[in-house]
Amino acid sequence: MRVELAHPTVRTFLRRGMVALVATRSAAGRPFLTPLWFVVHAGVVWVTTGTATRAARNVARHPDVTVLIHGETNAAEVAVRLRGRATLRPGLPPWPVLLRIAVKYYLAPRALRSEVANVARWPLRTRYYASVAGGPGHLAIVPVAAEVVARPDRPAE
Repeated sequence: MRVELAHPTVRTFLRRGMVALVATRSAAGRPFLTPLWFVVHAGVVWVTTGTATRAARNVARHPDVTVLIHGETNAAEVAVRLRGRATLRPGLPPWPVLLRIAVKYYLAPRALRSEVANVARWPLRTRYYASVAGGPGHLAIVPVAAEVVARPDRPAE
């Protein structure tokens, strides 16, 4: 079912979803799917990645993307699929976006409990981020259409 971006279901999935499945196209036109963290700010879906990752390279060639958000802990039988145009930008996202990332993934109650429980693993994360392909970058995805679709990990009736 095609819906507006302001539709309550779309807004709920964008607010509560933790992972966006970002579908890009390779140079040969083949689909490539990457699960990535995301936040929404000023009507744009912001996704952090390295500037030389496959997703980043694909977006540089083919900016049209599809994003699926199914809500990891959501019992709903539906997901939200966005279609949009992405722009690859080097470096960190703008400060308001970084703040949203921090709140969503590090400071929210469940996230904070996880961070504290895994404090011994912080050096691993630091090494990972230091090795991200091509250095830090981000995708700014401007959605142009939204659909509520059957959740792909649920059997069809």
